[in-house]
Amino acid sequence: MKMSIPDPIRFKLLDAIFPSLDARFFHVVQTENWAQILSDSVRGEPVFIPEEEHAQSLIGLAEAIGIASPDGIIKGQKFCIDYLQIAVDKLWEQIETRLRPFNRATVVKMCFNALAELEKDAEHWCMTARSQLAVHASQSEVLEVAEERCGKRDAAALVNRLLIETAMYACAIADGFPFPHSEHLEILAHMQNLVSTANHRDAISAGFMPAEIRVFPNGELDVDDKFYVSIMAPYVQAKFADKFQSWAGYYDSWFSDYQSEENPDAVETLRRLEEPFATEFGVTIDQLVSIPNSFGRHARKTNSLILEFNDAAIRSFLEAECGASCFGGGDFPNAVLAFSASSVGPKTCRRE
Repeated sequence: MKMSIPDPIRFKLLDAIFPSLDARFFHVVQTENWAQILSDSVRGEPVFIPEEEHAQSLIGLAEAIGIASPDGIIKGQKFCIDYLQIAVDKLWEQIETRLRPFNRATVVKMCFNALAELEKDAEHWCMTARSQLAVHASQSEVLEVAEERCGKRDAAALVNRLLIETAMYACAIADGFPFPHSEHLEILAHMQNLVSTANHRDAISAGFMPAEIRVFPNGELDVDDKFYVSIMAPYVQAKFADKFQSWAGYYDSWFSDYQSEENPDAVETLRRLEEPFATEFGVTIDQLVSIPNSFGRHARKTNSLILEFNDAAIRSFLEAECGASCFGGGDFPNAVLAFSASSVGPKTCRRE
């Protein structure tokens, strides 16, 4: 016997199961992210810094500095800043010493692979923002979970990038050992503690935080975190909430037939910028914008997320693929060579 559910009841069931109309559809979308395109897995597998590595990293630090009072309390702006600066220097020394035996290329590659997984995870959360808000009744809980994930992702991305910069001068160039995963996690923890310690130093120096530190025997530092809790945290939460909502509003752009509206003001601004930009930097805006895509196409051709070039090879590549022969002189060689151990994603380079 076939039974049909009256429409009013069926609609109530649908409303109970899918609180939002946006949750009633299954979409297939496209990505232009090279980390996604070249990866074997769709979902990112990000590596965050374990809490136990944070604690382990600090063991012995207080003893190595050795200037805290018997009760472990340091008071006064100058004394606090001096202590934290020594702690920063000691952590830098530990990081550089730990990196010295390892081959530079293996360290850089591992960090860039980690950044690619973090990028894939970020894109997944961006792509599913609207569905998360549609499926779950409590938007505040969605934002809380997403913000926590974003915080871990940002912290891991920052220390991996710092580790790449440090490896460029601290690691062995030609020889050296392969970089194991366990060492990667441990040095990331050192770097994260260095950043936190430097933040405390700067906050006390600027008067945002009371000049008092408690140093525990295991090396941990306890500071008055009211500035972080009452000022920084609400600001970060509000900024992230805006960003998450913008992700949800950005959802339509993932479809292949999406066309963004052209902004006449932006077009005119770029037109006026073209000539002075080319005069100043020796390259057109179109050539500059095409560089990441050219590296991406090359990565897809070689099926490798990480590309390696020497000086001559990268100049030849840029000239052949982007028509950027002008990169051969002036102030640009250092900036271009920053791609020599880069992932295929865009990398911000500074003119020296």
